[in-house]
Amino acid sequence: NRVLLVFEAKIPTSLHRKWWGLNLQFLLVFLFTFVQVMICVVWFYNAPPASYRNHDIDEIIFITCNEGSMMALGFLIGYTCLLAAICFFFAFKSRKLPENFTEAKF
Repeated sequence: NRVLLVFEAKIPTSLHRKWWGLNLQFLLVFLFTFVQVMICVVWFYNAPPASYRNHDIDEIIFITCNEGSMMALGFLIGYTCLLAAICFFFAFKSRKLPENFTEAKF
């Protein structure tokens, strides 16, 4: 995002550069991580995953995992997909940067 900011903000004192500074990036990373941690805490508090023994077959006992709340697991996976989509968006926008910024393409 910082490399993309250099080419997006044409004027050094523009609002785009002011609002997308380093402090806001740290704040966004903290907030996105905090939301994911809170989803996990609520999930583990309300319906934590647990193992149980499956006795369906007489001679074999399978120890399987009960996810607890499938809705919380779905929220967590959906939120992770949202973060991946945001990262893909920034990677897609920065794909046509000059050759001396090739590390941003990867």
